[in-house]
Amino acid sequence: MSVRFVTIVPHAENLELRKDPGQIPYQLGKLPGISTSLVTYYYTLKGGRNEGSVAIPPNDPAQQHKDYPYLLTEVRDLNLNFLPNKGRGKFYEKSIFQYLLKNSTNIDVLNLFHFNSENIFYTFLYKLLHPKGKVYLKLDIDIPFYNQTKYFFNVNGRFRYLKILIFTKLIQPAFFRQVHTISAESKFGVDYFCKRFKVPLKKMLLLPNGVDENQISKSISGIKSFGEKENIIITVGRIGTRQKNNEMLLKALTAIDLTDWKVFFIGLVEETFKPKIADFFKENPGKSDQVFFTGYINSPEVLYQYYNKSKIFCLTSIDEGFPLSACEAAFFGNYLVLTDRIYCFDELTNNGEYGKKIQLNDTDQLASSLKNLIENPEILQVTCEKIKAYAKANLTWQAIIPKLNKRLN
Repeated sequence: MSVRFVTIVPHAENLELRKDPGQIPYQLGKLPGISTSLVTYYYTLKGGRNEGSVAIPPNDPAQQHKDYPYLLTEVRDLNLNFLPNKGRGKFYEKSIFQYLLKNSTNIDVLNLFHFNSENIFYTFLYKLLHPKGKVYLKLDIDIPFYNQTKYFFNVNGRFRYLKILIFTKLIQPAFFRQVHTISAESKFGVDYFCKRFKVPLKKMLLLPNGVDENQISKSISGIKSFGEKENIIITVGRIGTRQKNNEMLLKALTAIDLTDWKVFFIGLVEETFKPKIADFFKENPGKSDQVFFTGYINSPEVLYQYYNKSKIFCLTSIDEGFPLSACEAAFFGNYLVLTDRIYCFDELTNNGEYGKKIQLNDTDQLASSLKNLIENPEILQVTCEKIKAYAKANLTWQAIIPKLNKRLN
């Protein structure tokens, strides 16, 4: 009899299938003796982008594939169980509550994402119905959010202090006893969670995110050597959002002589950011043929081509969990230049061996670091093959999933 593993993520759009909510059940399902599924609401694609709105799940597979095209490419044969949106109860999704009432006894491992009161409730419900079942909580921990959040439950209204006492002294410790495994993506995240919530270290697992090595190998003809790469710096994400903080890189570029280098901002450009781009080119007209904005790229294959020919990947984010883009860049041999708010820096760069950490919004330090890499390409050449090997051994789902499976069993 196979082990039945179920991931529940209410808001899994098409793009999430390439990330950990889709990849964990998909990759685990490839192992012998495990059957997996992803339970979520149904999201329609909007404007060709990988985001949309909740809709009634259609019965037609062809329509499902229009809204979830990655089911035909990135996660072929992944079992998606779409729930009807029945709205929320006081602190939970009604559809998920009903799903667990009906199916808990048929689930050997229940996989939930994020630490919150909702998942605490689902855990107690599941364990009540299936005491021998296991709960795996993936934190996808956002340190700045955790620092800003004193309580992970509603303390408003009457009896506030009684609520706090009951939750922190009774409910929360009971929850941690019920959970089999809690994973965070970085050692920093593991240590932070243990210290803040007094969770036994034996409950924790350091489990980074990764890339699908097999899917990449199907999508490109081969990974370029350093000599085949071009003098290109890339950044990837939704350009102009507060989180991505792209203005930091744009400002740093004004102080750099790019010589024969080019810089690509890859991703949808926010309307509010376009005036800043216009101002940049107005002040730096000589860089109009060196700095480019690609716009939204839907095809992973096209995105892989950018990673494959570039030498430096730069991410100036204000905060990140475990960015898929940085994993992909490392896999293709890019040197990583990341801000100190990306707390998985050590896991991505082998403790700084294959990357440079920049203080957030220190544009002078960023400009100086990029200038040094441009002027000393031997740094990039030495690290290129090493970071590829490191990423293959540590940042691919093929390397990560067996560790999770071993822990759960």
